[in-house]
Amino acid sequence: MRALAASVLFAVACNKPAAPTADAGAPATSCSAVVASYDALLTAGGACATDADCACAKGGVSPAAPCGRVTDKVTAAKLDALGADYEAAHCDALMCAAWMCTPACSAGRCVNSPPVPVADAAPAKLTSAPTNSWTACTSDADCTYVSLGCCDTTPVNRSHVADAKRKLERSGRPYCPPKTACGPSADGTWSGAPGKCAAGSCVLRSM
Repeated sequence: MRALAASVLFAVACNKPAAPTADAGAPATSCSAVVASYDALLTAGGACATDADCACAKGGVSPAAPCGRVTDKVTAAKLDALGADYEAAHCDALMCAAWMCTPACSAGRCVNSPPVPVADAAPAKLTSAPTNSWTACTSDADCTYVSLGCCDTTPVNRSHVADAKRKLERSGRPYCPPKTACGPSADGTWSGAPGKCAAGSCVLRSM
């Protein structure tokens, strides 16, 4: 069974990956050499027998894997070391969308097996509200949302945001990474967005 503890969220700023370059203080040859070594390891690594053989390697070095890669533990350690060299050389780090890294072994190869993200633009509704008292309101200004990334967007009174977050986090429900914007907030989700009060209760806004 894949342990939930194996999940590692690699969250970085959303942006289009760019070709690796060096800043004014880094030799271009040094940066390109690190990228070449990184790419070679990406191609060679990844063999496994069980889920425990796999790990998450950090990205930011190569356009071939700007967000990183699930691979075998030995290769992941080498890739992370190259990433440290790349950073130390002041090469330009690549940017990518947030993703969830959940290492698993499938047919002898390390793969990523994260929860399926919500694709709809509208907020996904939790099966039930945290508690009725947490959603009580008198105006739209009283309301906002908490969520698990792009999953389980839940309307709540602003005074109970912390309680609702804890309830969601302890629920065991999957965190859906915002690979594409699923809400209007700065992080691409509905978390913290202005809410709506209807009939004395915070509710999901109609799209």
